[in-house]
Amino acid sequence: MKVTERIFGKMPDGREVKIFDLETSAGLGMSITNYGCIITSVRMPDRNGRVEEIAAGFPQLDPYLGEHPYFGAIVGRVANRIGGASFQIDGKEYKISANKGKDHLHGGFEGFDRKLWDCETEVAESEARLIFRYTSPHLEEGYPGNLRCEVVYSLLDNNTLWMTFSAETDAPTHVNLTNHGYYNLGGFKNDVTDHKLRIHASSFLELNDELIATGKMLDCAENDMDFRNFSNVKLPMDHCFVMDDHPEKMQPKVQLIHEASGRRLSIRSTQPGLQVYTGNYLDGTLIGHDNIAYQQYSAICLETQGLPNSANIREFPSTLLRPGEKYEHMVFYHFDVMK
Repeated sequence: MKVTERIFGKMPDGREVKIFDLETSAGLGMSITNYGCIITSVRMPDRNGRVEEIAAGFPQLDPYLGEHPYFGAIVGRVANRIGGASFQIDGKEYKISANKGKDHLHGGFEGFDRKLWDCETEVAESEARLIFRYTSPHLEEGYPGNLRCEVVYSLLDNNTLWMTFSAETDAPTHVNLTNHGYYNLGGFKNDVTDHKLRIHASSFLELNDELIATGKMLDCAENDMDFRNFSNVKLPMDHCFVMDDHPEKMQPKVQLIHEASGRRLSIRSTQPGLQVYTGNYLDGTLIGHDNIAYQQYSAICLETQGLPNSANIREFPSTLLRPGEKYEHMVFYHFDVMK
């Protein structure tokens, strides 16, 4: 395992931002910065050994400091949307940032994707670990409690990225963290309709006109959203699928394949939901690696998470964290090539 640390740039207040370049002996390359815990780049060989960029991102820090659609970042305190930008805990109402119309999205105006995290590294022969820590202060973006967070990225020499998320609080609060990576296993030559997707889910969440989960689950087979067998990616998608099995079972729940290149991404997770988003609002104005213009539908996000709007829907698995408890979940991304 090869790891190189370098300076990625500076924050507006002068703080230095680091980036770590990792490379496995199997040929997978990855770059990760402590700004937003962003995975800025994933470089992967195809079945012929040709290495291409498969993650949407930027080679410099500055575009990440501006407006971008959460490319590769950790989002939180709560991923996805919270209707009305409010919730109640123990009878007390909390108003959080309404950064998406009247609703709350991905942690607010200055969520975890825009924080400079503390970082330390641990490197062994067959594994590299990046340990990121951030403490979100009480009432940041309206959330109660001082929340101590840790995100660990472990890249193994077999081309598996193991992510662990944990948090503790000194007051009841909601937590739902995810990584918001955008992928195109074909190297961004075409949109993602030339990918096939399999999801171990027979239901997905109903949304209202503002894309807020209503609490109702819809049958995938009855709504042309059944991916239990491999099917081509549909457009547009911005849906949360509900995993069929118990979250603690860690068999592959999601697989994305690109038959022309042979690249495959398999995902295991302890979370009950998977948000699938096909880059519906990309419009070609963002220019990333290799001068790629990220066009509409040119990348797909597969975000393992708690069910969206859980703070307001009692029937959903709770995202509430209380003092003395520990929030923790894991996700495994395995990159390999089909023969």
